[in-house]
Amino acid sequence: AARDAVAQGASLILGPLKAEQVEAAGAVARAAKIPLIGFSDNPDAAGPGVYLLNVLPQSEVHRSLTYALAHGRRSIAGVFPATDFGRTQREAFETGIEALGLTARSTFSFSSDAEMRNVIEGVGPQIKLGNVTGLFYPDRATAPQFAGYLARAGVPKTALMIGSADWDGDRTIASTSYLTGAVYPALDPAGLKTLRPQYAERFGSDPNPLA
Repeated sequence: AARDAVAQGASLILGPLKAEQVEAAGAVARAAKIPLIGFSDNPDAAGPGVYLLNVLPQSEVHRSLTYALAHGRRSIAGVFPATDFGRTQREAFETGIEALGLTARSTFSFSSDAEMRNVIEGVGPQIKLGNVTGLFYPDRATAPQFAGYLARAGVPKTALMIGSADWDGDRTIASTSYLTGAVYPALDPAGLKTLRPQYAERFGSDPNPLA
């Protein structure tokens, strides 16, 4: 599609969405010496002539940690999946912790159910002792499972649970009792509300929230 756009004389390419797609299309645009603005939230997808229009992890995490700091939560532990998403979130977490003068009490990673249970054994006692007052857990898919393990281990809900923007709109997370009171960054819905009738009039359906 990027090659077709170049062949048709495009002077700017908008999109695509995912990081690997932006990198692929960006290589075509760079070779043609035209800029590309992708919509990925992975900063690694950017490069010379390839720009990103999205809320990046650094902004999300900084917002969350600023909220935690304002509510007296200075000692934060982070738990990250052993994936590209987890690596990006971890880097943003470490940068935010340093910028705000917070204490990264512990950081953990997991790639299996057994490793997730090991994280509970590591962070649970610190929460019980009050050494961890905030727990950053960005992974959407496993957050309810992790919360369930915390509950079964008898870990009190004293640490502020902090999710990522991926949590927004997840019904399972919203209905997980241990996660009641958890916080996560989200976009103001006003833009989508403004766009919805215009989009529906033109395309006959509601826009995806990413629109």
